[in-house]
Amino acid sequence: MSIYNKILENREIIHRYLYIFGLTVLGVMLPWSEFLMSAVQFLLLGNWILEGGFNNKLKILKTRKSILIFISIILVHFIWLFNTSDIKYALHDIQIKIPLLILPLIIGTTRLLTKKELLIILKFFVISVFFASLFSVAIYLNLTKFEYTDYRELSVFISHIRFSLMINMAIVISFYLLKYLNSTERIISLFIGVWLSVFLFFLQSYTGIIIFIIIIFASIIRAIYKFKKPVFKYGILILSVIIFIISVVWLNSSINKINKTNSVDITKLDKYTVNRHKYLNDTSQTIRENGNLVTIYINDYELEKEWKKHSELQYNGIDNRGNSLKFTLYRYMASKGLRKDSAGFSKLSNKDIKNIENGMPNYLFENKLSLYVILYKLIWEIESTTHKQNINNKSLLQRYEYLKIGKQIFNNNILLGVGTGDIQQKFDEFYKKNNTLLTKKNRHRTHNQFLTFLITFGIIGFSIIIFGFIYPLFYEQNKEKLLLSYFLLIAFLSFLDEDTLETQPGVTFFIFFYILFVFAYKNKQNI
Repeated sequence: MSIYNKILENREIIHRYLYIFGLTVLGVMLPWSEFLMSAVQFLLLGNWILEGGFNNKLKILKTRKSILIFISIILVHFIWLFNTSDIKYALHDIQIKIPLLILPLIIGTTRLLTKKELLIILKFFVISVFFASLFSVAIYLNLTKFEYTDYRELSVFISHIRFSLMINMAIVISFYLLKYLNSTERIISLFIGVWLSVFLFFLQSYTGIIIFIIIIFASIIRAIYKFKKPVFKYGILILSVIIFIISVVWLNSSINKINKTNSVDITKLDKYTVNRHKYLNDTSQTIRENGNLVTIYINDYELEKEWKKHSELQYNGIDNRGNSLKFTLYRYMASKGLRKDSAGFSKLSNKDIKNIENGMPNYLFENKLSLYVILYKLIWEIESTTHKQNINNKSLLQRYEYLKIGKQIFNNNILLGVGTGDIQQKFDEFYKKNNTLLTKKNRHRTHNQFLTFLITFGIIGFSIIIFGFIYPLFYEQNKEKLLLSYFLLIAFLSFLDEDTLETQPGVTFFIFFYILFVFAYKNKQNI
């Protein structure tokens, strides 16, 4: 028998292997490569076309109307070209969202995955995210050619926020897999789950950390509901209450510590440095680091002189994060309780100088795994508005600004929105007309997926899209309910804080797991 005849004889098996291979590689590539994400989807599409059997696939589409309803999401993007002026941007937006069309058609009309096949895909995804986290640690340890000045840059290939969503999903899956693995594999999966939980704090994505905490809370509620034996049910409940009390006490203590001001008699401040240069003592400001006032005991002459000896960055310029370098220096020295003069500067190490160059305003921020540091940054951002500080490079304050602007744009386009390609144009117009304080690099869109859809498509288009998302969740029976529930929680929370579906990694992450748990696999067991 010729090779050609053998291929024809085993055609169905070959197409099946290619299908499983394509889905597995797509999951693997999510944290690594936008190009390969696209390439794998075209591999899946090519395999789907060559597989044939379109009469059967058409029958499936007719019986699974939820697939067509889901596809209406991308159709809205095409229909809303009618009121778009920026066709080029609109086509770019549609190109990014093509997975919303391709993957539902391919996966929804292909034979359902077996449990074994699903587990293979999930295992490789978790392993891929694990190795991506190791790569980020290697960057942090300067073991690669990649350099970073900010924790966001530890995720090289995709946004650190999208990466944090994948990490949360991988954590959920790693613990889900425990009941399907042998003893050795369980230890590995448990280690990966714990490692990624710790790494998430190392990455310092506020979005990812908040989602992780909510996942923990949801898991506790599920455990209390699931366990029937009172000893387990009430044991978990009591443990949860203890953890909650400890958390509240820690939170209250940390906030008080952050907000404290170390006692200093502002009427008796020294007026001169040891070198007889005059201090600037601005006592009208209450900015502090670790309780130490930032705007007292400052002598720019001595600081600039010493700074030039240790760094090539301009004293009156900006640091590597785009902030005023000397203000970063003030804050950093204040965090160590040092006076901002030559004597105080002499107590800074080379590591301290590097931190300041990289825009680190407090020496405590070196500890990337500290919850206290994360809370400190959040509170400092909020309080900086009372100090009349610039909102640039402060993610929380910038997001609030984007939401305010987005709401105003939506109010002017309530019914039909601004069209598929005009949202960025409308934001740019707003920035120009209103003399925004945001610098050019920080002039972004809403950072809220729901508001983005409302602005783009108005109430009418938004309603169609939401219906397209929700209907399959109720129509499709015997879904993979547990993993789907956690995935939807991650996706929904990210929609509140990010334009998750406006980037290729974000939309591919969403559609991959949505389709996988809703259309690709049917769980016959009650979970």
